[in-house]
Amino acid sequence: MRGIFIATGSRGDLYPVLGLGSALREAGHNATVITTGNFEPEVRAAGLEFIEIADAATYARLIHWAETVWLRSRSLRRWPEESVATLIELRERLVDVVIRLEPTDSTFLAVTVGLDLGVGDIIAQRFRIPKVGIWINAHQLSVARPRVPRALTPIPRMLLNGFLRLWPEGRILRRHDAALRRRLGIPPEPDLAKAMFSFDLDVSLFPAWYLPGHVRRAGMTFVGFPLFEPASDMPSELVAFLDSGEPPIVFSNASWRSNLEDYYATALKAARQLGFRAVFAGASSPVLPTDHGEAISIDFAPFNQLLSRAAALVHHGGIGTVARAMAEATPQLVVPWTGDQPFNAARVESLGVGRKVGSRSSQARFTATLRAVLESQSIRSGSLRVARRLKQGPDYRETLRGLERIVGGSRL
Repeated sequence: MRGIFIATGSRGDLYPVLGLGSALREAGHNATVITTGNFEPEVRAAGLEFIEIADAATYARLIHWAETVWLRSRSLRRWPEESVATLIELRERLVDVVIRLEPTDSTFLAVTVGLDLGVGDIIAQRFRIPKVGIWINAHQLSVARPRVPRALTPIPRMLLNGFLRLWPEGRILRRHDAALRRRLGIPPEPDLAKAMFSFDLDVSLFPAWYLPGHVRRAGMTFVGFPLFEPASDMPSELVAFLDSGEPPIVFSNASWRSNLEDYYATALKAARQLGFRAVFAGASSPVLPTDHGEAISIDFAPFNQLLSRAAALVHHGGIGTVARAMAEATPQLVVPWTGDQPFNAARVESLGVGRKVGSRSSQARFTATLRAVLESQSIRSGSLRVARRLKQGPDYRETLRGLERIVGGSRL
């Protein structure tokens, strides 16, 4: 059996997929990961075949657009023409890449839901292979599968189709989807929401208990958090810093973000006011000290080694970071920006493992909320309780059985 994974997105989107791909490889099957060139080392380190869909420079351009246009405006304003053209080109390239891989009847296509650029269904139909939806974002599932009377279940799909008809970029996507289907001899699909969010097997890379009560769980295969990180040693300067004093506060943010000077300045001031040393994981910044006395800045560190030595973690609310902090029983302060981050911040609070604070909060509010996290005995005990639930790690057995079933020709 061979799995072809379309895994575009950030590091947080990729790592859970690498965990599933590694489990597939360990079970004696093959896995190919299609992603951007900047993640080639991580894919190859996981022992998986790597196929580049775009180079690191293209990834950087799209991320720059996401930061400067979408994230700062917090709106779905019209996209820059260059970004639209790049995304259309990537859709074409994805189809051509999979064609060159020559899928057989022992192949399945796995797509990260919402990040396959809408071509997963086209590829699956072209080769008549099963399509697997990899749900790494619990927020998406909470929107796509609300627990409502059966008569109302089509409503989320109807709303998405309506949005795709009204939104300018949605109309471009629909036209290009129709053109791709004509080129490949596939019947047109007017219901794009169905094409994008209907799968032969739905795999959730988080535990069922992470979902709020209003989500339908029936028909989902729950793996649990993969908690995948490439094998890596902590930088020697970080080890020396940790060994030289009390546990610090770790501040991190999304791997794709830059221009974080305001965040870093606020974080450093809060750490000083609270009497804690600080570790800044991510891009360096001129606002951070360089003498490694009270703070240290590093490009990357394995959180499975770092967080067990931290007093608390302050981060953006990506699902991978939330999961790793919970697994290490590290109290969290979430500063959400966009996407699924506000949802994850709310789950952190409801599970009793941390607090949230607005990204535009004042210095005083940020510091006060961080102090509450550090001093809360209930958050510390809640973190230990949830960590025990994650102790056994992910369970891929049901997923592997499901994959073998659909590849064998018995579609769900």
